[in-house]
Amino acid sequence: AYATVGELHEKILVDGKGKSLSESVERLYEKTRARPHVVARRKALYRLVFRVCKELFPECRLEVYGSIPLKLDDESSDIDMSIDIDHQEPLRLI
Repeated sequence: AYATVGELHEKILVDGKGKSLSESVERLYEKTRARPHVVARRKALYRLVFRVCKELFPECRLEVYGSIPLKLDDESSDIDMSIDIDHQEPLRLI
């Protein structure tokens, strides 16, 4: 059996104090969000990788995927990046 949309938003009580599971998850989510200095450090790293990639491959694209763009990251999360290079000849990296 599948849950209806209304059932998905119903509060599920987890204790006798009237707190719901969704409220507990929201509080945990807010506590584990990356602090501003961590976000700034990640942005600086992205900009550095982007500049290096553009220097080597001007037509490349750099994309971040995973937990960060989905806003599921915490302070210990890594940065998942994908570099898309449209290159016809074999790359010589050394």
